[in-house]
Amino acid sequence: MSKVRAVEYLNERKLIKKDYVALAFIVIAYLLFLRYGFRHSGAAQEEGEILSEAYLASHGLMMYRDFNNMYGPLGIWDVAFIFKLFGSSIYVERAIGAIYEITTIIAAFRIGAIKSTVFGVAASIPFLLFFVSGADGGLYAWPWYLALSLSLWAIFCLHKNLAVKDGAIKWGIIGAVLISLAILTRFDFAIALIPIAVIYLIPLNKGKRLSAFLGLLLAPVGYLIQAILSGFSATFYYLFVNPQHELSGNYLPLPPPTGELAAYFDRESTTIHRVTWSFPSPSLALQLNLIFWAGIVFFGLGLAVIILRVLKDRDKKPYVLIAIMVFELGTAPASLQRPDSSHLMQFFLTAALFVVLGAAYIADGRSLFTLLKLAAGICSLVLMCFLIPAYTIAPTIYSYQASVDSNEFRTYEVTNLGHQFFFGDVVSQEYANETLKFVDSIASKNSSLVVAITNLQLSPYNDSYLYYMLPQLYPGTKYLIFYPDISLNDGKKFASELAKANILILSSKYWNWVEPNSSVTPGSLEPGKVVSSKYCQVAQFHYFEVLVNKSDPPHGISKSKLDTCP
Repeated sequence: MSKVRAVEYLNERKLIKKDYVALAFIVIAYLLFLRYGFRHSGAAQEEGEILSEAYLASHGLMMYRDFNNMYGPLGIWDVAFIFKLFGSSIYVERAIGAIYEITTIIAAFRIGAIKSTVFGVAASIPFLLFFVSGADGGLYAWPWYLALSLSLWAIFCLHKNLAVKDGAIKWGIIGAVLISLAILTRFDFAIALIPIAVIYLIPLNKGKRLSAFLGLLLAPVGYLIQAILSGFSATFYYLFVNPQHELSGNYLPLPPPTGELAAYFDRESTTIHRVTWSFPSPSLALQLNLIFWAGIVFFGLGLAVIILRVLKDRDKKPYVLIAIMVFELGTAPASLQRPDSSHLMQFFLTAALFVVLGAAYIADGRSLFTLLKLAAGICSLVLMCFLIPAYTIAPTIYSYQASVDSNEFRTYEVTNLGHQFFFGDVVSQEYANETLKFVDSIASKNSSLVVAITNLQLSPYNDSYLYYMLPQLYPGTKYLIFYPDISLNDGKKFASELAKANILILSSKYWNWVEPNSSVTPGSLEPGKVVSSKYCQVAQFHYFEVLVNKSDPPHGISKSKLDTCP
């Protein structure tokens, strides 16, 4: 080995060693909060749904195609397989979520480390804060983690290892992999086609543009796999005949309206309300609006860097930035249609990563490089400590405290038939336990259950976790979750399912839930008519009502009890 090659080898080994040291610190920082991560308050609908779906699938009961069409065909079977091996438990579900999260953080680090270890660490910090803060923790947000981590890894690995000399073909294939993964995992990432076509293809000369376009044609493979795995008829219907995505709000709030956001604060993670912060900071409403506008500004800065870099040197395009921008556009629709802390933090922190990597591309000299690092560090400290602490550093500190001090745990466990769920308040725990105990006492083994809200014309939210907590009952509807324009527009189908169910649990907890989308628009009257004519209320535990079908009640309800119903 020549001296020059030996020096290069040693320098490369030093860089790799430095990378691993930095990455170890990031992983340790994540693991420190893990104890709290396994016991934080659960999301009644989102986490409840994935627990229910995975539990059903682990027993070979994959009857609800809606989940496949909204979240991708692979993930639920993946989780179900883990459930089969390790048992159906919220702890197992959250362990899988932790694996997805740490994979995403590592992927972000490796992308940042393409330029330097410093930028790798800086690129990982937003993701670390995002997950640790509890803004959207848990497996119920796994599609975001999985899509982002897999796609970042695809870009990194293909960029380094793909043996294709023609850069246009190489990046066309990378784009195809990226888009296929996105389409398989979340439909709103399909918007990735537009920025890739505009920003990547147009600057190329005519010959390379054609080869790149041929590479991008591989992207529809994702749709083909989707159609095969989740059922052709359902996929075709929901994609082309009656397109239905996760949330189809009736307008985009620009900026997020403070009045409607106030409703979100009532159901914010209880962690947000517990955490006190010593430094002066804006109100929660203003902090959330700052997150929104900061995301817009950061996205604009990143886009400007891409354009300037492409114009300056067309042979060295910032492909990593382009990939991050694609995901930023993918998260934008959900964050605009439902401007709560979770969706806005997805948008904001991806944009923050955007700016961090952008700085690496425009830092040509060492002095400028140092100046940019200093400026980025100061901006991050100001944002986290003074402008948006309630959604970044404050809950992160609380999460660490709760992980080492049992007295800080203020979540309350609900258990039934070996299944667990967590609430942030003792009142919810009490009513849930009473409801579950009563339903257990009346239910037959083959009884079917429907969980809904008291006002069946609305579809803001649902206590889907009850399906998981009552494993002896069979879900009597495919609408385990209530999303705008999915449940409401299908009033007759939902009504027909209600008519056949044995037990109905209604909750008034979400009756006055306000959202800036069509969930608050009254829908079909048919489900309510079925409940009025066919069901009899047999118990009530505060906001939970338990009703049974008068024509086909469970064995635990006597005929004399039904005779008292109108």
